[in-house]
Amino acid sequence: MRIYGGDLEAHWRFLPNWHAWFSAVYANGSDTVANVHLNSIPPLKGILGVGYADEDFGVDISTTAAAARKDVETPSSDLNKTGSYGVVDLSGWWNLPGLSGLKLQAGLYNVLNATYYDALDLPDSASISKAYYTQPGRNAKVSLIYRF
Repeated sequence: MRIYGGDLEAHWRFLPNWHAWFSAVYANGSDTVANVHLNSIPPLKGILGVGYADEDFGVDISTTAAAARKDVETPSSDLNKTGSYGVVDLSGWWNLPGLSGLKLQAGLYNVLNATYYDALDLPDSASISKAYYTQPGRNAKVSLIYRF
């Protein structure tokens, strides 16, 4: 087997309280004996985000994009192949005033309600429809955190 790849990450504070970030990950893997690509290797993926944060609250917006995966162990099958996708996420937090250590966090994920597959979640057998493995559509999460 041969697996290689790399990742790149950058963070930038461009104004007081404003920040941006970027990350990208690439990997390639193959079974050199059978001369096939490995299904356990995800396609190129990147994240780009921008946000604002001060001592009391913060907000972020980010976009995650992934390339299509066409090179799989069984090229004649579409089971492990995925299309490219882009997903937008919004999140924020607020330190509740007068309640030291208590933080409210909330996020809206997959804002544009994209239908997509994470390549690493797909099984190697077709016992269940591929549609079962799509990632969640638009969804939200709220959490309350207490640090002591």
